[in-house]
Amino acid sequence: GTDNSFALDTNGLGGIDATDGGLATDLVFTVTTDLQIVYTVEIYDTAGGVCEANLVVERTPEDYDLDDILVDIPLSQFSGCDLTSVGAFQFILPSDDAVDAIVRRISIDGLPDPSASETPSPSRTPSPAASGTGTPTPTGTRTPTRTPSTSGPCIFVCECPSF
Repeated sequence: GTDNSFALDTNGLGGIDATDGGLATDLVFTVTTDLQIVYTVEIYDTAGGVCEANLVVERTPEDYDLDDILVDIPLSQFSGCDLTSVGAFQFILPSDDAVDAIVRRISIDGLPDPSASETPSPSRTPSPAASGTGTPTPTGTRTPTRTPSTSGPCIFVCECPSF
């Protein structure tokens, strides 16, 4: 981990919502491996709950493409923890052989965010301009304001050691 230890910080992610407000459907990762192996994926919530799922990952073919290394686990397979307050993910690869495995990307996939209401907004009817000199009067410089995004900062999750 970032503290140079192998001890898992079960609150290291600080309680992220892995369900994305109920829109998330799958935990997805890309992996290459020289042997067939069972991955145990553990999810720790910030209240001490742990849930896990097991998945058999086949040996990666020599001439592989993205479809060969893309692995997904439905979030519905995880029970026993609060997926709306995740503190840590852990991948365990138990093996009696010298397995070489690389996890390249970990993400959560799901449904798109719902779009804004399709209800049309009322249109504005222009008013007649007041008579005057015909010279427009400047109204000042518009400074657009933007509502800050509610998404959090990019979080460093794990830098796996090479074996």
